[in-house]
Amino acid sequence: MRIRVYFVSLFLIFICNNGFSQLNLVDEPKQGAFLAQDPTTGKALLEFSGSVDDSRYSKLYIKVFQANKLLSNIAYNLKFSNGISGFNLKTYLAAGKFVYRFEFELIGKDTLKSNIDGIIVGDVYIIQGQSNAVASSYSTYDNNYLDTFLRSFGTSSTNGNSTLVDLSWHPINPSQVYRSGSVGQWAGVMAKQLLDSSGIPICLLNGAVGGTRITQHQPTTGNHENVGTIYGRLLYRSKAAKLDKKIRGILYFQGES
Repeated sequence: MRIRVYFVSLFLIFICNNGFSQLNLVDEPKQGAFLAQDPTTGKALLEFSGSVDDSRYSKLYIKVFQANKLLSNIAYNLKFSNGISGFNLKTYLAAGKFVYRFEFELIGKDTLKSNIDGIIVGDVYIIQGQSNAVASSYSTYDNNYLDTFLRSFGTSSTNGNSTLVDLSWHPINPSQVYRSGSVGQWAGVMAKQLLDSSGIPICLLNGAVGGTRITQHQPTTGNHENVGTIYGRLLYRSKAAKLDKKIRGILYFQGES
């Protein structure tokens, strides 16, 4: 038995439970995805579809939870044609200090369960520029500015291969530079203040590089995603996170050069 899941617009996570190894994904999602809200509605659209190709299963349940509160329980009576039965889901998730979970349960010859977990919805900001945007640690970072609702994606490493390899979601890392989740100290404080004042989770993508000229931040003509460039690495990360068209703001701090 296999389920194939085709993601239309979002970057989500399936965790296979109880040996549910029959789950096949078209595009591998990651744990703890961050979805960008539409600021006019305060919600993010979730839309995906898939199929079941084992006719010994007759029903599929998809449950949507906000924390431990059940928001919806959608039941699909599987109808097979040429050995395949499809399903789709479209729903809206409100931004805020909520962690969303999606549970899948196949009923038939036995019961199989799987889930998507750790999804949050909020605003996305890009940090770019020179050393003042890198904002490396000159003193111990106050951990009171850390929060589970502050996230980043990938690595701010200046190595293009590292950019291509690190396709995971991370807690923000304000103290270390050019690492997974690195965002810089002032960006980390800013994100926590925004979270506390608005109640909206924040995702930061920092691609700044110290000691660089403004001209070094230009894209490569004909290949904007060239990960050998500052511009290309940040663009690649934002696209891999499915956030490139949903940036709330860009903060560019060049510094002295």
